[in-house]
Amino acid sequence: MRFWNVDFLRGIAVIGMIAYNWAFALDYFGYSIPLIHTSFGWLFSRTVAFAFVFIAGISYTLIRGDAQARHAKRLDHGKKILFFAFLITIITFLFDAKYTVWFGVLHLIGFSLIMLGEFENRFANAGRFLIPMSAISILVGIWMQTIITYSPYLLMFGIFPVDMATFDYLPIFPWFGYFLIGAYVGEKIFNKRKPGEYVGFGKFTVDKAAYLGRHSLGIYLLHQPVLILALKLIGAI
Repeated sequence: MRFWNVDFLRGIAVIGMIAYNWAFALDYFGYSIPLIHTSFGWLFSRTVAFAFVFIAGISYTLIRGDAQARHAKRLDHGKKILFFAFLITIITFLFDAKYTVWFGVLHLIGFSLIMLGEFENRFANAGRFLIPMSAISILVGIWMQTIITYSPYLLMFGIFPVDMATFDYLPIFPWFGYFLIGAYVGEKIFNKRKPGEYVGFGKFTVDKAAYLGRHSLGIYLLHQPVLILALKLIGAI
């Protein structure tokens, strides 16, 4: 079930993602973009990432049907996201092994869909635990960021090696907590509402942004290859 306002917000996040990732790619290929190395650039990228994870949490709650049907759909969607996540890992490893995406936004969202789905399938009234689990996840993530290590084996949990680099990194802690906050908001605001069509001011713009939001996965997978292909065609790389 789709809500125009959720798709619209995701569409805005898609625009932010494209803007930052293309700037990052240009900088990577030698076209200096100093802004991405500033505090503003870091904050902008984290805000976009938070938006995707938070909205994914909201979308988790919008699947309709009986309990078993919802569970099955969430697992299927999570597995599909993880398939593309592992594809991203392989592609980035082949492209530049130094910056391989071992656990990025798609890994995090796929994991979150499956883990929360399994939790809710096993425990009644699981919704009451969303905020406590979120708080624990965020606090654990903050603590893990203080741990210094050279080992890569716990990076998916939030312990990142000091001598490692990656194109994208959203570990389980604290980011699973932000997904849970989104799921809580979805339960409280959207769970009993019916989707409707936006009819207010700027409908054309809202509809176009919502369209991007509805196709965010495809855009995410294709936007960097499109840029790289364009740069190759014009002889810039």
